[in-house]
Amino acid sequence: MKSNETACGKNPKFTSLKRRKEFAKAFKLGKDDLVITNEYIYKPFFGALNLLCTTLFQEKYGAGERSDDMVEAMYKRCTRQL
Repeated sequence: MKSNETACGKNPKFTSLKRRKEFAKAFKLGKDDLVITNEYIYKPFFGALNLLCTTLFQEKYGAGERSDDMVEAMYKRCTRQL
């Protein structure tokens, strides 16, 4: 890694927003976006917003930390939607 890079990429920016609607608006979540999260987090906090983005729930692809197999299955799911 170069001196200005981290595991998150070059010059990562962290944002903190108090309201989930503000988050969706700030990041302009729309039909061309992909959100990977857990269903138990998404449903109660973002479900009512009826976002147009594609949402994948990690637990539907395996348990524990993400693995190559999980990511590959998510990728295949996304490419089927294209």
